[in-house]
Amino acid sequence: MSPIIAGRFALERDAQRALEGLRHQGFGPDDVTAFSVEPLVPRARHSSRNEREAVDVHAGAFGQPIESVKTRNGSEETARSTQLRQLRPPRQAGMLVAVRAAEYAKRLVAVNVLQAYGARDVERADGTWIAGKWIDFDPFTPPRLVDPPAACERWISRRESR
Repeated sequence: MSPIIAGRFALERDAQRALEGLRHQGFGPDDVTAFSVEPLVPRARHSSRNEREAVDVHAGAFGQPIESVKTRNGSEETARSTQLRQLRPPRQAGMLVAVRAAEYAKRLVAVNVLQAYGARDVERADGTWIAGKWIDFDPFTPPRLVDPPAACERWISRRESR
């Protein structure tokens, strides 16, 4: 497993600029990649219940039907908040720029560069990296976000001075 730093960009041109910035900082072509993460749209669940049963179903976030569930003591709020947590998508759509960085110093540089170029949801992962690609990326796995390093401001000011 390789240590990977990745950041999400809304626009492909921003992702391409980040790739150039990473290469400028010494990452080789086999150490960086970019790919699109499509929006995650859960499939609607079909109920096998008899149509005569009254089931309060409405469209929730992401178009998935939500059944209004009441617990035995009547606390509908608990059931609803549990459903909303389950519907939260694990990651947002966009262009993901991923960097293989085995050493801590390289991971720090990768985080700084990605954030300086406007990456959202910068994450740390462990994955299989072969021929310049993160081959076992799973869009359904929630990202493990990294805290912005203190050195990030230095990278941003260096980039803006160009």
